[in-house]
Amino acid sequence: MTTMSELLLTPRFSNIEVINAEADLENLVDTIEISETPDIVAYLPKNTFLLTTAMAFQDDPEALCKLIEDLHRLPAAGLGIKLGRFIDTLDPMVIATANRLKFPILKIPLTVTLGTISHQLLSYIWDHQTEKFHYAIDIQQKFSKMMIKGASLQSLIQNLGGILKRPVVLINPFLEVVASTQHFKQPSYATTLDDIHEKLKKKRRSFRVK
Repeated sequence: MTTMSELLLTPRFSNIEVINAEADLENLVDTIEISETPDIVAYLPKNTFLLTTAMAFQDDPEALCKLIEDLHRLPAAGLGIKLGRFIDTLDPMVIATANRLKFPILKIPLTVTLGTISHQLLSYIWDHQTEKFHYAIDIQQKFSKMMIKGASLQSLIQNLGGILKRPVVLINPFLEVVASTQHFKQPSYATTLDDIHEKLKKKRRSFRVK
């Protein structure tokens, strides 16, 4: 999944500016939409980054605040406004609303059309998703071949840890460690298998109480 932060760190989108200081840029972005319709939220899929000139809100900051609240509830990824066309600056109440909700408002530059920036953003998202899909397929094929050749669980877990570059533990329903990566055998590694075992036992007890 692509986040607003990833998009903004991409050089081709460096001209898109974050307007509100409290914006949560870890919101997921699945698609891009363009609209000037005030009630568009009812027709948007989740995790949409909405682009607009805010023409319908040029004399109605309260309505723009409501749009931001509706987008936040959806939830949407953010709102990109092309300032300078119909609205030069945002009313302080709009920025305050966005900050309260930690909802991203971004400034789309006047030098590009909304259609162009929408196409560029969608191309990046689709390319990114395709790359992840191929990566997942490659991993699946690698593990399928290992299983066909009779690889042990320990070998599978060790390879998974290497791919993810993270410690991995396989635990059975009785909270017994079946296999784990070499991370836990290193003296410098802070967490031990015993630590994980204790945490799991505490969680299991809490489930029983409920």
